[in-house]
Amino acid sequence: MILKGGAVGGGGLAAHLRSEENDSVEIVQAEGLLSRDIAGAVAELRARGVGITAKPVFHTAISAAPGQKWGEAEQRQAVAAFVKEFGLEGVPLLVVRHQKDAQGVGRDDHLHVVASRIDERGRVISDAFTRVRHEKVARCLEHTLGHPLTIGKHNRAVMAALRREGRADVADWMAAAGAHTAPR
Repeated sequence: MILKGGAVGGGGLAAHLRSEENDSVEIVQAEGLLSRDIAGAVAELRARGVGITAKPVFHTAISAAPGQKWGEAEQRQAVAAFVKEFGLEGVPLLVVRHQKDAQGVGRDDHLHVVASRIDERGRVISDAFTRVRHEKVARCLEHTLGHPLTIGKHNRAVMAALRREGRADVADWMAAAGAHTAPR
């Protein structure tokens, strides 16, 4: 599993999400938003942060590892794990599925999760340690779904965080695969 992204202003995000480079673009989830189109939804998410932060939107792309197939149930599970890790429960969010090069080399579909970083009290939701947290979510999903381990850049930090959070099973699985000795 690969998750990457972070806090953004969101200025060009709607154009990227609707990009014609994709063979197909589909909104698969929209929560807490009035608009049902991508441009309107991103505008709503950006507007929630006006006067609060320059980066009011959290944008993360989620995809299976190269060559790994995943179904809609696994995609929903990945979104839920990401939302939980970053404390985005209850905030407005949009999930868009992209399919690129479906007829060519067969690049699998991937998801874009776009969420407000402003909670119900008007506070900014932290994006601290985003890369490590993305990798932690990815490793937990790989373990749970039976996918092969993807070696990340922050293996030692991820394993330490997993042990602190009571997920020694995932940390041990990573260690058995040699993640702690892999080059950064």
